Amino acid sequence: MTGATGVVGSNVVRELQRRAVPVRAFVRDGARARAMLDDQMDCAVGDFTDPGSVRNGLLGVDGVLLCCANNPRQLEDKVTVIDAAVDSGIGRLVKISANGAQIGSPLEFWDAHGHIEQHLRESGLPSVVPRPGTHRSNLLAAADTIKSMGRLFAPAGDAKLSMVDPRDVAAVAALVLTEGGHDGRTYTLTGPDAVTYDEAAPATGRRNRAAGSVRQHS
Repeated sequence: MTGATGVVGSNVVRELQRRAVPVRAFVRDGARARAMLDDQMDCAVGDFTDPGSVRNGLLGVDGVLLCCANNPRQLEDKVTVIDAAVDSGIGRLVKISANGAQIGSPLEFWDAHGHIEQHLRESGLPSVVPRPGTHRSNLLAAADTIKSMGRLFAPAGDAKLSMVDPRDVAAVAALVLTEGGHDGRTYTLTGPDAVTYDEAAPATGRRNRAAGSVRQHS
């Protein structure tokens, strides 16, 4: 899996370990990853810009979780992994996308996710695409501002967002990676309610976790 040390990825690692599923993390720094996750973690050290290291990381692997933070190279990087997975005969690839992914979107990272999804479909690789909405945990970055000023600053106005807990995203990712019946499906992952930032701010410091919901696309 990629992105194993990230917010979603680290929770996927825990979910898979709970299911007694062996995990190999594709990372740049094996010692750092083991310190963060598990000192016995199976780590394949490499970089997306080195296709050979990606292929080596896939040796003996049955399924791939493709999960990375948004960045300017995400399209190129994820295409590299998808192509290597096809060449390696991987049985299933789960690609964490984004609610709003669409080719031509004015948001660059949504456009990139749209292109990655299209490449994945055209690859013929058995795959599942969870599309989470905004992570509720992102609000924690504003906790100090809320505490000191009583306000949360965001370019959203009165828009309502169905924020989702990254642990719920991880639980779905682990399930569709390890269980059959989901290949070819796209799932939109949201929180239980659509709320404005004004409504979300008072709860930010409490770190409450609510059950999420899943909407399936054909």
